[in-house]
This record gives sequence, C-alpha cells and structure tokens, in this order.
Amino acid sequence: QEESDLGLPGGNGQLLTLGLGLLATALAATYVTRLAK
Repeated sequence: QEESDLGLPGGNGQLLTLGLGLLATALAATYVTRLAK
C-alpha cells in the first residue's frame, strides 16, 4: 500500500514536495546564517 501511495499524483506528492521545499529553505537559511557569522 505504501508503494502504491508513492506513485499517486496529488495529496501525498504535494505534501512530499512541500516538505522537501521547506527542508531546502531551512538548510539554505542555516548555510547563510553560518556565512554571516
């Protein structure tokens, strides 16, 4: 069931994309903060 959910477009895919986007933003913010110090 989990594998089939990963293949479905929509809800889970959007949540996954959003989660990855937020993670990337957080990593970028941390990187910039470290450069600023």
